[in-house]
Amino acid sequence: MINIYLIVLMCVFPVLLLAGNIYLLVYFQHTEDKYTAWIAKFVVLACLELAECSILMLPLDVANRGPPYGHIPMDIIWLVVYIVMAAMAILAVPFFMFFYEMEEAENNRIICQVVWGLVAVFVVLFLFTVVTAVSYIFLGVAEVKTMRLTSYPQLLPNVTYNFTSSEVEASSSSSTPVAHSSSSSGPSVTNHTGRAKEPPEASAPALHSKRSANTSSSSSSEFFWSSNSASSGNEDDGFVINVTTATCSNCTKKKVIAEIRVSPVLYIITITSLAGWCLMIFFGGIGLAALPLDLMFAIRYRPKRITESEYKKQKVEIANRTDKLIEIGERIKENKRIGRHSPKDRVNYNKFRQAVYILDQDYRLLEDSYKFHILKLMLAWFKLVLGILALCVSIMWILHIIIYMPTKPPINPFLNTVAIRLNNAWGMLGTIFYGIMAFYMLLAVMKGTFLFGIRFVLIVPIYPMIVGGTVMSSFLFNSGLVLLESITITQFCTQAFADFTHTTAINQLFQMSVYNLRILHYFYNYSIYAMLALIPLTIIYLFFRPRSKPATEKMDPRFENFK
Repeated sequence: MINIYLIVLMCVFPVLLLAGNIYLLVYFQHTEDKYTAWIAKFVVLACLELAECSILMLPLDVANRGPPYGHIPMDIIWLVVYIVMAAMAILAVPFFMFFYEMEEAENNRIICQVVWGLVAVFVVLFLFTVVTAVSYIFLGVAEVKTMRLTSYPQLLPNVTYNFTSSEVEASSSSSTPVAHSSSSSGPSVTNHTGRAKEPPEASAPALHSKRSANTSSSSSSEFFWSSNSASSGNEDDGFVINVTTATCSNCTKKKVIAEIRVSPVLYIITITSLAGWCLMIFFGGIGLAALPLDLMFAIRYRPKRITESEYKKQKVEIANRTDKLIEIGERIKENKRIGRHSPKDRVNYNKFRQAVYILDQDYRLLEDSYKFHILKLMLAWFKLVLGILALCVSIMWILHIIIYMPTKPPINPFLNTVAIRLNNAWGMLGTIFYGIMAFYMLLAVMKGTFLFGIRFVLIVPIYPMIVGGTVMSSFLFNSGLVLLESITITQFCTQAFADFTHTTAINQLFQMSVYNLRILHYFYNYSIYAMLALIPLTIIYLFFRPRSKPATEKMDPRFENFK
């Protein structure tokens, strides 16, 4: 049976998201890019659309699982979407980013822009291919914990035996298994209470049988039972399994590691998400603390009514800073003209961009203070309310990560229980709750990336989103980051909401393969501690330095740093 409601949602939601993305693009784009860069704008819209749809596909996967539905091939849809996203992140975004970065240069001929774009794609693709190919040889194996059962069964025709973890335990001391008749429509799976349910496609069969050619009562059999349960996290809990076998007398069981080489396509997706995972752990930890604090600090730095004399005095100071930055910009342009592109020059350029951004923000604040309007004050109070709400969401995420993700079995399911109960009350409530938590984590990563870039310009350049002043290179960088992080956010949420997403196609894709990859599974299991450690460090840092300072304010007036 096909759920018509899900089909309608699959058609309506992408259209609504596209409309929102177009509005976002028009609202933030630079006035000079209003009627240009159509291909780059299409890439930006495609990146945002894919990122948002991939995050919202998880609730769709949850609604699609199990009878009477489950006819939408979510496993195929996930792979196709992730392959397209990987291609966009590796090929399209680097090309157009460097294409429009070169447009800012003095010699901005179209052929130079295309060459630099192709060079960027070649470098990214070459590095990605080498890293993926070499690591696949050594790390492309999933090490799945399994239970091996050895017995001497007597085969019975047309009888299906259904084992759970507890029944496997009981069968080692009893010669009478649980039996159920098989039907012509296919095998069923029976749980502890005897109620039939569909087996998850990605995990079937979790119990494997190896029999010799002799089918007599004395023939030996070995059964391998997977112990990687996504829902409970208990090492001794397995999937509910269907297998046609016989009585299990004198069974012996042994815990073993089954090595399964993952497909190249899945490993390519894994490497793509691994880069995003590193960014999420670092910038997500910063953003979970910075996002609510930055919103609440807005009330402290709100526009305040000033006199005309104070306005003129501060305007003179801004004019002096502007003249200094113009002179620095001329020096940077001269260095580029003579072909100087050392790392030191790049750092100086990052400092210059950071100083220009802060100058622009200070000028806007000055104008808002002089031309005081009640709406600006209301906006600051609105940000305070949003900051309090964001603080609540951050605390929920932090508590959930602490009490659910590090330990197996978890201390408490927490947000999983909330999502499941909302989903049982009305399916859309669970989807809305999950969407809020997932998109908030994405916003936290973006906030952490921008904060780190503007505070530590020696390492990361900034690509700010300014209303009516965002150039295409900033659009492409941020949309590419959102695209890369959306894969990781979905992967992270399948782990954080494992009870809510169990038996889904994406859960089986990650839980059975990706999270068990050789050596890499240690990174997935223990990297969250780094995220938790960054949160208090960020809070302490922001309380002592709530606002950014221009990186050029201590530069030599003669610009010796630029010689």
